[in-house]
Formats: sequence, structure tokens, C-alpha cells
Amino acid sequence: MNEPKNTLSREAFNPDNIEKLEVEIFNRAQAIERMKAELEGMEEEMKQHLTNHRLAFHIENTPLGFIEWDTRLHVKSWSKRAEEIFGWTEKEFVELEKTGFGQVYIEDQPRVFKITQQLITGEIERNKIQHRNYRKDGTVIWCEWFNSVLKDGEGRVNTIMSLVQDITAQKETEEKISKTTRMYAFISQVNQNIIHAKDEETLFRTSCRIAFETGGFKMAWIGILNHDLKSISLSAQSGIPEEVIEQFLSVSYASKGPQTHVLSTGTYYVYNDIANELELTNWKLFAAKHGILSAIVLPIKKSGNIIGTFNLYASELNFFDEEETALLTTVTRDISFAMDIFENAKRHTDSEELVIKNEQRFRALIEKSSDMKTLATEDGELTYGSPSITKALGYSLEEFLHTSVFDIIHPDDIPAFLEIKVDILQTPGKSSYFQQRRRHKNGKWVWCEGSITNMLHEPGVHALVANFTDISEKKIAELAQAESKNLIQTIYAASLDALVIIDEEGIITNWDAKSEVLFGWTETEVAGMKLSATIIPERYRKMHEKGMKHYLKTGEGPILGKTIDISALKKNGDELDVSLSITPSKINGRTHFIGFVRDISEKKIIEQQREFDRNNLHALINNTNDLMWSVDKDFKLITSNQAFDKIIGFMSGGPIEKGSNILEAGFPPDQLKRFKISYDRAFAGEAFTIIEYSATPVEFWSEISFYPIRRGEEVIGTACHSRNITERKKAEINLIQSEKRLNESQAIANLGNWYLNFETNIALWSEEACRIYGFPVDENRHSFDTWVSFIHPEDLDYVMAALKESQKTFSDTILNHRIVLKDGTIKHIYSKSKFELDQNGKSVGLYGIAHDVTERKIQEAALEKQMSLEIKNKELEQFAYIASHDLQEPLRTVANYMQVFEEDYPDVLDDNAKKYLHAVNNAISRMSVLIKSLLDFSRLGTNKKLSCVDCNKLIDDVIADLDTVIKTSRAVIKITDMPKLNLYEIEIRQVFQNLITNAIKFRKKDTRPKIEIRSEKVNEKWKFSVSDNGIGIEPIHFERIFDIFQRLHTNKEYEGSGIGLANCKKIIQMHQGDIWVESIPGEGTTFYFTIPNLTE
Repeated sequence: MNEPKNTLSREAFNPDNIEKLEVEIFNRAQAIERMKAELEGMEEEMKQHLTNHRLAFHIENTPLGFIEWDTRLHVKSWSKRAEEIFGWTEKEFVELEKTGFGQVYIEDQPRVFKITQQLITGEIERNKIQHRNYRKDGTVIWCEWFNSVLKDGEGRVNTIMSLVQDITAQKETEEKISKTTRMYAFISQVNQNIIHAKDEETLFRTSCRIAFETGGFKMAWIGILNHDLKSISLSAQSGIPEEVIEQFLSVSYASKGPQTHVLSTGTYYVYNDIANELELTNWKLFAAKHGILSAIVLPIKKSGNIIGTFNLYASELNFFDEEETALLTTVTRDISFAMDIFENAKRHTDSEELVIKNEQRFRALIEKSSDMKTLATEDGELTYGSPSITKALGYSLEEFLHTSVFDIIHPDDIPAFLEIKVDILQTPGKSSYFQQRRRHKNGKWVWCEGSITNMLHEPGVHALVANFTDISEKKIAELAQAESKNLIQTIYAASLDALVIIDEEGIITNWDAKSEVLFGWTETEVAGMKLSATIIPERYRKMHEKGMKHYLKTGEGPILGKTIDISALKKNGDELDVSLSITPSKINGRTHFIGFVRDISEKKIIEQQREFDRNNLHALINNTNDLMWSVDKDFKLITSNQAFDKIIGFMSGGPIEKGSNILEAGFPPDQLKRFKISYDRAFAGEAFTIIEYSATPVEFWSEISFYPIRRGEEVIGTACHSRNITERKKAEINLIQSEKRLNESQAIANLGNWYLNFETNIALWSEEACRIYGFPVDENRHSFDTWVSFIHPEDLDYVMAALKESQKTFSDTILNHRIVLKDGTIKHIYSKSKFELDQNGKSVGLYGIAHDVTERKIQEAALEKQMSLEIKNKELEQFAYIASHDLQEPLRTVANYMQVFEEDYPDVLDDNAKKYLHAVNNAISRMSVLIKSLLDFSRLGTNKKLSCVDCNKLIDDVIADLDTVIKTSRAVIKITDMPKLNLYEIEIRQVFQNLITNAIKFRKKDTRPKIEIRSEKVNEKWKFSVSDNGIGIEPIHFERIFDIFQRLHTNKEYEGSGIGLANCKKIIQMHQGDIWVESIPGEGTTFYFTIPNLTE
């Protein structure tokens, strides 16, 4: 087709015809834009209607409540499920002008407020949190919230979307389990305390501590009866505040009070609602102030007489039920029984303790001291060395003795040492200090510091006595400190910043010359002054003091390690802008704060001007209308409207004259390059539209149309029109973001959705639905048959029957079923679907949601298992009690009668009778050991405490405890270097003690026991071994020996209970490790076990 002749002539570009040209260009552009806007509006309305319809379905049919909040936490939408959870309808909540923060339980508000602020400010975009909420009726429920945010086109948060579910029943179950576990742990630890405590004071103090820390009681105290004063004196306590402790030192008991009841009847007294107890009028105020709602008073007896009370206070109403009261009564009865034992054992142990204590002190003084001690002859021959020589210098005592002291002294230090020696030899008893290097066995030099004394004259000594210690680390630290100080001083001198240092009280300790110039204060003037009294403006002083206290208490500071801009005060009162960087540091053991300060006053002025310019530019851009202009083929501006002139003037720094080159306007070069390409396209005869995007200073989209201007067949220029489409673009982006947030929210809650088109039999799955069924998210189109293939075979008939029934009436379908993924994984699914009907009522599709509830199902199963374990644990504790009390008591009775029989009828017994009595007593002793061993086995792990343990020290302590048996057997023990690990120290100590004891016990006759203890790192665990040269074990018994009460020898051959290795196995399993044995009969045995570095 031939192009129509253009009615524009050359004369159209004459100045007189400019106005006509502008009108014609404007009319053409407006007509085209109106048509495009109408079409886009119709398309957008259809998309939005379909999206809103589907979104509403998913919200109303999820098993979780859905709520939308604005950034002030006012409700924007509130689903039906949310109404069921909280009791308020959406209308009620909005009319009351309640906020989401107002319905949060008051004790949880600080934590929720902090998390919510992080969402509102955009610091985080989604989170999951559990906390308590108020319902409309005032009751408190536990809820789990899944929150995510929506942002506007400029990246600001404008909406918070929340999915919420009521988890109150789950929380109540957890609390019940926790309380039951806590009570049994309390009873278990008290029973263990009874076994291990050595006196009443320890027993009382530890029982109170266990009640407070493990039993969860608010306060616990034991009082001893004073008959003369009719009062009870405090003997032990835990949890009583310091400021009220005096009230408990001597408690007078009322004639009808709980103490009187317990002392007069010998039975306990319980009050489960203190606020309504008429007999506790004088005590209610104290209880209310300290949050005490329930209490129990229990009698403590000695020799059958009541001597005091065990008092337990709880912060819950109705805390003490019948079962717990019975258990606590048993505890106090056992405490009373233990006190009788203490009284009988005290006289026997007093004399033994004195001997043991003196022996231990002397041994610790020499053997455990880290100081090295040596004896040498006048010529320097070493005749004695303390055990610490081996640890510090590496020599065995055999290698060290009878060598010359001059062989291990550094050659450079020998002259000074000889002078000291000559000096002290002149005066008996004279001492002299020395500091010198001594040779380690590995060839390195160790710095030592100590003294040498002339005791050649002393009978029994006849030697030069040296006492010295390793100071290598001290020497290295002194050298490093000197180098560091010189380096820091050099850096400070070269810095452009002023340096100010204050201590933890805020007192200025360093004020350099640059600080004097910057602030006007001299170093002498600020000496001893607080920083807040000199350069900190008054409005910042409280914040400064508060920040220092917070750091000293928590080790946290929001501005530490950062550079901030702030105002400072000069001596003359003027303020100046400075940049400040603060770093905390330890100096001489105290916290100091080092500040670098720089004057940025000129920089601030420049920044303020730039900020003004940016704001001005932002305002101009946002107040423009559509731009219209025309350009000839020489890129000269033909005409333009006022809006365009404003933009060009702003960008160019001045107006652009008609006829000026448009490519010389003040647009960025890359943008001008794009415009030139577009102009050239128009000059080639193409009419087209482009989208131009700019990210700075704000997001800005322009839709620019180019229309060729022709003269006849020739293109002589282009007419251009630019329209601001920023809001439309942002709306499109917001829609995409909304869909993205919906997908993310569904991912958080494991909630997917799908839509099945009946015409194509193809379903479109959401990203989370794909993840639930194990598909990549881009494989989101599947047939109905594909979905059916995932249904668990046992659930298939149920699912198909439900779907068939729903098709009869187009009713909603709710299913709870299992699916089997391609890899065999089984998941539990809750689903709901709804038919989509066309305008004639015909079903054309099906919407659905799929909620992965597998984790909830697992949690429910775990809770049931936990309850079962608690029941078994209770049975185990009952068995342990029988072993410790009911079985031991008749055994003690038999033993006592046997002792009485031996003491009262010695003349009646012949040799055979005495032999029989001796056999019975031996049997009783063995039975008592078996019962105690069984009790210890059942108690393993009930009071475990994870801590960092130096295995070197632990094994040294075990060997010290076994010193007598080691010396008696003449055993030789070799130990390699051991690691530091997170362990249950008491339990692992028992493992080493059992293995070393067994290695000594099962030794060959006439053979000196040799034991080697080693460790090595194997992958992520440490492997330990204890080897001996004993009698060995047949391979057939390698597994059996770790079972309880399994022994390979008679008690006559080797004494024991048969439970030691069972204890070891249980302890190693507690550490998540393994234990096994390797042995050759007649040659020896090696026990191996592995332990990881545990964490809480």
C-alpha cells in the first residue's frame, strides 16, 4: 500500500505554524493512549477478579487462622478460623480499635514487640513464633504464628500477613510432662544426696538446693525446732531473697498454725491456695509479694523425735496433689533415716578424718605442687627432684637424678648462678633469688624463677635446696606487651584522629595532643574528670551512662566497633560535628573504652547541601505531567510543552532553546545513548513505544512513544510523548510480590494449593504443593491420575469414595490421608477442595489446598512415647527406692542381730558356730554391696552435668584416689597426653576408676601390673584405651561382661559385684559413644571406648 500523503509541508516548521503542529501531535497521542488505557484496564480487572477469588478460597479453607495487619497492627482482614480461635469477629475487632499487640499476653509483650518491630522495619521478612494471647472471654491461650510482610514499590513494609494456630493443648501436655519430670528428678537427686552426703549440714543444704533448682519450687528451707523459745531456727535454704532472710532465722510458730500442726501430729500440712487460707492471715502479704500460691510443711525426725520441718513453697495454685505429697513424705522420711546413720557413723569417722587430712595435706604440698623442688650436692649433682619436674621439664626422675645442675642451665646464665652459689655457701641457711633458663628434654629452653637455699648444714638434708617455677608464658607476655605498646604508640602518633581513653567508671585516663587541639581542654585539666562532664552534650549524658552500664553487665553495645556521626562539646561551650569510633579493651585487668574522634564539621555542611539538592530534584520529578516534544533529524528540538521544559531545564541546569541539540541536554550519557537509538528508529520510519526505567533518585517508569514526522515520503523528524506509568508498574510488582509472599507463607506453614481444570484434566500446583509431593517447583502441571498415584494404598478407597460422594452435590471435600513419595517417604496430608462453577452452575474446575501435617503427627507420636517413658521412669524410681530402703532395712536388721548375737553369746559359740556366723556376715556384706551397686546403676544419668573437663587432671585425680591399691600392687601406669572435652565429669571419672581397678584386680600372680592409658582423635570422636598385662578374657565373653551382674570368676577368686562394666557401658552410651574389649588370654586386655565432644 502507498502511504497517504502527509499534509505537513516545509512551511509547517515555520515559527508561525508551531502552535498548529503542537495541537495535532497532542490530539494523535491522546487518542492512542486512551485506547491503550481502556484495554489494559479491562485486562487488569479480569486478572484481579480471578486472583482475589482464588486467594479468598485458600484463606477461608486453611486449618490455620489468617490475619492481615497494617504497620500500626490494625486489622485489615480477619478469617473465619481467626474468629474461632480468638472469639472476636473481624467487625468487633475493628470497631474496638484493638491492635494485634493489645491481645498479646502481658508477660510476652516485650519479646513480641521486638520481633514485630523487626518485621515492620524490614529487618526480617518472615518469622515463626510461639506466645500467649488473650481471647475475647479473657482466657489465655497459646498460639503459634507464621508471619511475613508485603512491601510497596519503594521497598517499605505496608502489610503483615499472619497464619495462626491454637497450640494450647500441646503446651498444657508439655507443661504436665515437664512438671512430672521435674518432680521425679528432684526425688531422684535427693535420694542420691542421701547416699553420698556425709553430714546433716550437707544433706540439708543440698536437699534445699535440689528442691529449688531441680524441683522448681519458689523457695525451700529446713528449720530446726527450739523448744525453749517455741521457734524454728533456719538451718538451710535456697531461693529465699537476701533482703528477707532475717525473717527466717528464727520463726515463732502460732498455736494453730501449720508448724504447730506438724510438730504436734508428726504429719505434713498442705495449703494449696494461700490467699484463701484463714489460718495464714499474718503470712498472706509475704506470700503475695513473693508470688507464693501453694506450700507444704513436712516433719523431719531424728531417733523417732521431730526435730524440725522441711518447708517447700510453689508459685502455682493447687501444686501439691496426693501423689506428689506422698512422694515428698517419703523423701523426708528418708532424710530422717539418713540422720540416724550420720549420728552412728560420726564417732567412728572423726579420728580417721584427722589422720587422712594430715596425710593429704603433706602429699598435696609436695606431690601436687606445680613448683619444682630439687636437692643438689655442693658440686651440683642432683639427688632429688619433685614429680613436677617431669611435667615442666619433660625428664623422668630416673633421667633427671644424679646429673649435674649445670647440664640443664643455659650457658649464658651459668656465670650469674655461680656467683649466687659462692655467696650462699659462705653462710649456712642463706637464700638467694634467681631467674634463668633451663633445658627441657625436647631441647627447648624454659624460663624459670625461684630461690636456692644453703641447707648443707641441716641434718637429714645436707643439700642445696632449690624451689622454682616455670615463667615462660610470663616472659613471652612481657616481650609481646612491650612490642605491642611500641606499635600502638607509633600508630596513634600517625593517626589523624584524636585519641581518648576512659575506664569503666567513665574517668578519662588518656587525652592526647590532638584531643587538646580539637576540644580546647588540656590533659592536665581533664585528668580525673568524667568524660560526660567534658565533651558529651547534656542531651547524650544519660544515654552514655546507661550504655556503659549495659555493656559492663552484658558485654553488648550497639555502637561499639562502629563509626557514628554525633555532636561533641568544646571547652568554650560550642558544639561540633565529629565521627566517633569506640572499642572496648582490657587494660591491667579492667575494662577501658578507646575512642577515636575526628572533626567532620566541613563534611556535614557539604552533605547538608547535597541532601537539599537531592530533595529538590525529587520534588521536581514527582510534580511533572506528561511530556511532549518533537525533534528533527539533526536532533534539534523543534517544540516542547511546559512539563518537558521543566525536566530539561532541571537536568541541564537551564532551559534548552528551540533549535538546540537535544542530545546535549543534561541527561545521563547512557540514557542519551538509548534515546539516540530510539530517535534513529523513528527517523527510519518506525512508530513504536518503549518503557524507560530509572532507579534513582526514586523508582520511575516512563512509557515513551515515538511517531515519525513525514513530509511526503520523507521522514523529517519525530514527535515524542512520555507518560509516567510508575503507579501502574508498582501495582504490577505488588501483585507479583503478593503471590510470592503467599507462596512463602504457604512454605512456612507447609501449606500448598492447586487448581484442576476439568476440560484439560491438568492441575496447576503451587510451589509448596510441588515441594510437598517431591516435585521441582517448575514441574507444576500434573494430571488428576498423577495425584491419585501418590495416595497410600491403604487410604485409596477412602479418598476415592469421598471424592465420588462430593461430585453428587458439588460439596466441599475434607480429607486426612497419607501419600507415598517416589523415594518411599510417607507423609500425612490434610486437604480441602471446592468446586468452581460457571455462570450456568456447571462445574468447570476444582480448587484445593494440601497441608503437610507430618511433623504434627510425629510430634503427637513423640508426646505419647514421652508419656510412656515417664511411666517407665516412675516404675524404675520405685524399684530404686525399694532397693535403697525396703531391701536394705531388713538386711541391716539381720546384720544388727548377728552383731548382738556375737557380742552377747561369745562363750556359747563353738568354732563351727563362729565359722557359720562369719559366713552369714560375709553374705550380708556381699548382698549390701549388690543392692548399692544396683541402686547406683539405676541412678546413672539422673544428675548429669555437662562441663569442659581436662582429662589429664581427671585421670590424675583417679590415680590419686587409688593410690593405696596402686602402691600395694606395685602397679606401673603410663598415660599419654589427654584432651579437654565437654563431658559428664562424675560419670566419666567412674569409667576410668572401674577400668584401672579391674586392670589391677585381674593381674597375673607374681607379675607386676603394667597399665597404659592412651587417647587419639578418630574422625569427630576421641578414642580412649586402657591396656593391661593381666590374665586376659576369652573372646566368647567379650559381649557378656558388659551385662549387669555377669562375672567370669567366683567371689573367692576375685571380689566384686559384677556391675562395674555395666556401669561403664551405660555411661559411655550416655556420652553417645561405644565401648568394646580386645584380649588375649594370659597376655592382657585392652578396653576401648569413644566419646564425641558433647554440646548442650
